[in-house]
Amino acid sequence: MRIQNLLKNQDGLTLFEVLATLVIMSIIALTLFSVITTSKDQHNKQSDANKQVNDASYALKLITKDIRKYPNNVIANDTFLSISINSDSTETIVYSFEDIAKTINKDGVPIVSDIEDFKAIPCKSGLPDCTFIEIYNNEKTVSTEIILRKGNNSP
Repeated sequence: MRIQNLLKNQDGLTLFEVLATLVIMSIIALTLFSVITTSKDQHNKQSDANKQVNDASYALKLITKDIRKYPNNVIANDTFLSISINSDSTETIVYSFEDIAKTINKDGVPIVSDIEDFKAIPCKSGLPDCTFIEIYNNEKTVSTEIILRKGNNSP
């Protein structure tokens, strides 16, 4: 008798209810997948942009450090920067921009890649001991103006 009551009780799910549940679950899954994919792509773009800005800032830091270490003989000529280490200019540090490879090189060795443009020019302010450096990569510009201040050496 119990078995007959169980067989007569048909409180199961209809095909329509199962299909409706599958459709709703599919919509939720697709939405979650889309959000995760978009978030991952945005994260990658921002990480690349931050890396490029950090690389450009690193190059500026190296150049600034060398100019401040050897301030007497700095020659800035558009995409070329030469810093003489000693007074007779036999030893120099040369920073140059390689247009084809899109790199900034220090003495011929690449230090930063994926650079669109590099400028090293005397400051527009006309100060004699001033160098303006600008690095441009993928819509981001990092620049600095290096002013050498010389102390008073008089007794």
